[in-house]
Amino acid sequence: ILLPEDERRILTLVRSANDSAKDISLYKQRAHGFLPKAPIRRDRVLEMIAPLWIQRFSSSIWADTRLSETGNQSAGDSSDGNGDMQISSSDLMQSLELIDALCTQGDPSALPLRWPVIWDKLHLLKGDLKTMTDGVRVTAILEAIDRLRGPDLPEDFIERWNLIKSLVVSVL
Repeated sequence: ILLPEDERRILTLVRSANDSAKDISLYKQRAHGFLPKAPIRRDRVLEMIAPLWIQRFSSSIWADTRLSETGNQSAGDSSDGNGDMQISSSDLMQSLELIDALCTQGDPSALPLRWPVIWDKLHLLKGDLKTMTDGVRVTAILEAIDRLRGPDLPEDFIERWNLIKSLVVSVL
């Protein structure tokens, strides 16, 4: 079971195994939407998901915007005043801790094997950072993450990770 603040950030979709009216009714009760059983062309995926996304999140985005405009924004909500959601400091810290655990725990010789997972988490962190408004410092962090891109673990990765981590902490 998710906490309400976590659940509000999730879009749950069911890929139908049976498009019967009874099953569709059940999907609508238990998820935010469903995708039909029929194969979906790659170029149509966003077209199919977009209305479900808008239906799920547009009201919360507008609510966050109205709250920030009236000065009644709660501590858990982050908006830059334009209705664009920003990552919270606690979420960023969780991301940093997760990446740091992947980098420091276990056998150091296995770090190259963990690189694909670490890179995925760094890429997610980069996306979260892009929601922040602290231009110059955030841009420096994004560029530092970009320089890590590649199929193999960079030789000086731990030093570079420690620098990125300290830069992220400095913008919180």
